[in-house]
Amino acid sequence: MGQYVPPEDIWLDMPPGLRMDEGIGWPVKSVGESKGFITLRDLFPVDDWAKAFQENKWKGHIFTRPEYVNVVFKAAKTVLEGCFDLKLNKFAKILCKMDEDNIPNDA
Repeated sequence: MGQYVPPEDIWLDMPPGLRMDEGIGWPVKSVGESKGFITLRDLFPVDDWAKAFQENKWKGHIFTRPEYVNVVFKAAKTVLEGCFDLKLNKFAKILCKMDEDNIPNDA
């Protein structure tokens, strides 16, 4: 990307995705049921909600020193979009806490 950044000056925070496999079987009291309960999945589409959340609301963070923000932003955008088919929107730039003047035009 035109500037060397020491690997030790790039930090990633990529939390794991949601795990709803345990929660889908949670019992919810239901007086009309012979067992006295229904599962959370029967009441609410937990699987679909978790998938939608994962695809639309999950976020990770990439940190670096102020002097490397521009080049790391550009590199991260290239890798995430090219290798992982993720798309960064304008909000991603805002979260970088970059001055508007320092945001790359092609970001």
